Amino acid sequence: MATKTIIDGETFVLPIDDEVGEVYGLSPAMDSLHGKVIGFLNNSKDNVDHLFVAIEAQLQAVWKPRRVVHRVKERFSVPAPTAMLQELHAECDAVIVAAGCCGSCTACSIDDGVHLERMGTPAVTICTEGFRVAGQMQAKSLGMPEHRIAIIAHPLGTMPRDEIGRQAARAWSQIGGHLLAG
Repeated sequence: MATKTIIDGETFVLPIDDEVGEVYGLSPAMDSLHGKVIGFLNNSKDNVDHLFVAIEAQLQAVWKPRRVVHRVKERFSVPAPTAMLQELHAECDAVIVAAGCCGSCTACSIDDGVHLERMGTPAVTICTEGFRVAGQMQAKSLGMPEHRIAIIAHPLGTMPRDEIGRQAARAWSQIGGHLLAG
């Protein structure tokens, strides 16, 4: 059955069931990112690597993580392999997933973030403005309507490098708020 929902004054009819199965809570927020291991899960879409370089530079400058772990999916249109998610869960205190900037990559990036959360690893998924609602609805359909999502401008794939830097700063300001307690 379709769901009718209103977000920011806009009405959307979505092909999802109103009745979500089990609802899962978020992993606890952290007190600090200092000395932590932070993971970056790149779905291999254009410019995600440049976005992550800029976000990692801000992370290193502000929080001095103990280590940063990078993983890249072979295809953006399928969820990450279970072994990759388990590896990130075992190694990382938190993971940043990107990017939800088209239909299939949004669904799969949100899926990756929600699965990390369900394993107990705090995760933030970066989506572009054009796919914010799709990301929220995917998270809801996976039983985690409060999944942490950071929003940047759309489209990421053709974005000039200087704008990627500005969008990385925008994402970074949201990531800290999502991952840190208080």
